Amino acid sequence: LLAARADEALTVLKKLNESLLDAMKQHQWPATFSVGLVTFNQLPDSVSEMIRLADASMYEIKRSGKNSINSRQY
Repeated sequence: LLAARADEALTVLKKLNESLLDAMKQHQWPATFSVGLVTFNQLPDSVSEMIRLADASMYEIKRSGKNSINSRQY
């Protein structure tokens, strides 16, 4: 069930990313979007740990060239 929810969240993020990119093209704005999705099978001990993992996901995207979605499950 949790994996299904993570897949659903990823599907929603992909659609959102497409919509945002389309809007940027319509206005001829040179913007791209990178999104980090982090899901948990078991919650970490703190919100700080959740944020640290999400932040690490975002920096991974930036290192790989940006404009993408990175999904991690813990």
